[in-house]
Amino acid sequence: MNGLPIEETYDEWLESPYNTGDPDTETPCQHCHMTHGITHFEANPGVVAAGGPERDHWYTHYGVGGNAPLPGILGSEKHEELAIERLKSAATVEVTTPEDAAAGEEVSIDVIVTNTGAGHKIPTGLTEVREAWLDVKVADSAGASIFRSGALDEHGIIDPDAAIFHNVIGDSDGNPTMKVWEAESILEDTRIPPKESVTETYRFTVPADAAILILKILSGINDPKQQKR
Repeated sequence: MNGLPIEETYDEWLESPYNTGDPDTETPCQHCHMTHGITHFEANPGVVAAGGPERDHWYTHYGVGGNAPLPGILGSEKHEELAIERLKSAATVEVTTPEDAAAGEEVSIDVIVTNTGAGHKIPTGLTEVREAWLDVKVADSAGASIFRSGALDEHGIIDPDAAIFHNVIGDSDGNPTMKVWEAESILEDTRIPPKESVTETYRFTVPADAAILILKILSGINDPKQQKR
């Protein structure tokens, strides 16, 4: 739109470590999206059609991506299961915490999210409306929340201070918009490229009793009311 590339999934792969330029070592799109392997090539031997030859491999045509809700709405439980499986395999999370901390002490934890299973950015495609974010909760031993980041409010809007992985497009006045035909610039791009990591730091005060950390990576559809710079 207006000379501004918005959906660049293939270009993201071209610039990724998966594109080695060597057919023996590279991982093309088909190896993940058209085989039984979740994040790698997995041979699928068999016969494609009645009377046809036995093949060492034939590509499936599920075209699995990360859109889990839509297949369920359309009644395709298989596609929904495959999409959920794909989402669960896209990234890994590592949490670093202090070795010890006293009650009343302010501590920090690092949450490291690594794109380990996608040959493109996380998320990709319609990322002006599709996004992922971290939902981090720290509770005391009774389950009472003492820290929260990334919660949804009663209208389904994400906490504005949450770590959100998406991009925001801007119109000619530099204002955020979801109207792709008005897009003139990319105002923000916090997505995670292939094989790369992002680190988010959270701080909270240690309660008198034990602290419990609950961490989720969630994905959903962006709400225009929450777009901001």
